[in-house]
Amino acid sequence: MLNLRIIFIVVFVSFGVTGCGSTPSITQPLDEVKPIFNYSTSVFKWDQSKSTALNIANMGKPAELGFGLNDRKNPLEGVQSESSSKLGSFVSGFLAMDIGTGIATAFNESQRDDKIRYNPYIVSFIPKQSINLDDKIDTAKKVMSLIEQEFSVGLSKQREVDGGVVGIYSDSNPLNLLTSRLVMHGDICRKGTDFLAPSSNVGVKLNDRDMSSLLGINGKHLNYELRCSINFTSGIVGSIDDLYIVVHNVAASNLAWYTMLQVSESSKLAFIFPEYFNHFNASTYEKFTFKFPYTFVMFDGNKYLFDADEISSKDVLRQGTN
Repeated sequence: MLNLRIIFIVVFVSFGVTGCGSTPSITQPLDEVKPIFNYSTSVFKWDQSKSTALNIANMGKPAELGFGLNDRKNPLEGVQSESSSKLGSFVSGFLAMDIGTGIATAFNESQRDDKIRYNPYIVSFIPKQSINLDDKIDTAKKVMSLIEQEFSVGLSKQREVDGGVVGIYSDSNPLNLLTSRLVMHGDICRKGTDFLAPSSNVGVKLNDRDMSSLLGINGKHLNYELRCSINFTSGIVGSIDDLYIVVHNVAASNLAWYTMLQVSESSKLAFIFPEYFNHFNASTYEKFTFKFPYTFVMFDGNKYLFDADEISSKDVLRQGTN
């Protein structure tokens, strides 16, 4: 019981401290969208001695993402370390399910030598001149619009995936830390739910999540028989040259991973896929653990490895954002 009580204290103190500076105010009217987090606007220093993949992954650190990754001589053999990160465990659990799951995950992880595990995440780049950070609602709209556009276009290019994006919406519950949910329809929901699922789970009835609390959805999802959604928590984490860096922590579901894989083949977003993947099935909510052979980054349709022999350049960002 002592360990559990300590975790309760650490969890709520951690989020209390975050709330002082970057958590969207729960008193703000939620008639449009929720403001995104503002973790940092500090200048990110690109390190040419590190790979493109590691530089991009390191951009997530202000949001507690990207720790435990290193360049290797043989990146295809795995690059993720096995250190402990209890806060990361809580955040992953919370994004995937709820606060109770987050606490339980952190408690369970404290009982054994943990590996650093966090959700797959996305890094996007927005020209500074296009947003005013003091206008939190407009900033959130533009950040959410970019995600919606990239996923819509990316899925439309996948000939083997039927379906698409309904829209991206904020939850009307001001206590919900998730900043947005991307709602999709069609075969992408089925294929994403079956991805990595055991044979007994393939083809099970999709869990019809309640979407009535999403701001502005107005029943649009009801036009589709198959519908599903992915949770995001987005925030500004820094800047590089004339670009703001935005990180989107994605809920750890098989649906999210599958969808990101499809979109990443042609997107201007950067997708970070860690090798350790603790996730839940998007339909049954059963929990599974999967280990991919190695961690990689997809950006502008290219796969980047954590290669210790690479001499990188931040010019790749300019190519990917033009």
